Amino acid sequence: MINIKAYITTKEKVYLTLCCIVSGAYWLIALFLPVYVYKILAVSYFPKSLATIPLAVIIAFLLMHWMTREFFKAHIFGNSIRVNEMQFSEVYKIALEMAKKMGVEKVPYIFIVNEEGRMNAWAIRYIGHAYVVLYASLVDLMLKRNAIKELRAVIAHELAHHAAGHVNVWSGIFLEPAMRTPFLGKAYRRACVLTADRLALVVTGDLQSTQRALISLACGSESMSSKTNIVSFMNQEVEFLLFFGFLREIFATHPRITKRVICLENYGKSAQIYAYDSHTETVAGWRISAVSGPLAGSAIELTTTPIVIGRDPKECNLIINAVGGNISRRHCMVRFGGDGTNILLEDLGSKNGTFLNNGRRLEPGMPQPLQSGERFYLTQPDILFELQRK
Repeated sequence: MINIKAYITTKEKVYLTLCCIVSGAYWLIALFLPVYVYKILAVSYFPKSLATIPLAVIIAFLLMHWMTREFFKAHIFGNSIRVNEMQFSEVYKIALEMAKKMGVEKVPYIFIVNEEGRMNAWAIRYIGHAYVVLYASLVDLMLKRNAIKELRAVIAHELAHHAAGHVNVWSGIFLEPAMRTPFLGKAYRRACVLTADRLALVVTGDLQSTQRALISLACGSESMSSKTNIVSFMNQEVEFLLFFGFLREIFATHPRITKRVICLENYGKSAQIYAYDSHTETVAGWRISAVSGPLAGSAIELTTTPIVIGRDPKECNLIINAVGGNISRRHCMVRFGGDGTNILLEDLGSKNGTFLNNGRRLEPGMPQPLQSGERFYLTQPDILFELQRK
């Protein structure tokens, strides 16, 4: 079980603090000021029956909440498919696994609903009842492509909202004034989405599948979703003026999907979360050797920590101080694949390219399997490396 608080984003913490200040001030005025005024003036101006008004308001709220919950329950149970041990058990097992990792003691009701082609998923909670709702088209998109890892990421994201308290009833009531404050409420909700993305990444342990789950929401195509290029998708973020992107986003409850994928990329690689569950001792015996170039004669062992090659000593563990800026800050990466056996070479969006020994340039974000003895070079043939088995 992970420590949820350790993965809450800084943005969420900042916006939550601001929301608490705003809501706290509102409730202080709305609840305590009338009581103070009543105590001063009640004897002379108000009948004693007015003292029962706060209690009446609380009872009315609880009654409305109960009615809303029961209407929702009647709709969801009567018109959707509940996932459990007997119904779509493969999906339920994923939910059990993700809930256990996040410390969610009681798995929420999970429903698959028909929304006529719309692709979405969301979490909601009432007093005594918690729900995760998955749209059928989204589940179809992933199951038909056998993208089970993406489905795990989607379910983990929604469970993360429950685990992090984003849909808690009482905190929701307290924060309601701030949620209705222009810009602030939506900023907090966007920060919560980024936290849920991060928690989904942590519990699934798979950066690429968590990113692809989001890209599948953007693409929505069964035939094309598995073929999308992650790096190319992230690069779309620079194809528009960020000022207008900012203006568009401040009115939204969710960040842009390109931005969410980039945030996952940055956090995943800083935390060294990629796409495998292997252990160092099971993958030992491989190394990357520099055949020619600035590092000629040196070698680095390949373990479960990927080898990132580039100029930036803060981002890379194989550093090339090339003259003229031919080598990018983060040029390419060599890592083990998801099964812990295949070794993959991946260009990280470098300016001048990563090439196989036959001269073929790798497409950024599209991993290329390497065999023992296979060579590759960066920018030009004289910066040459070889994968070797010791």
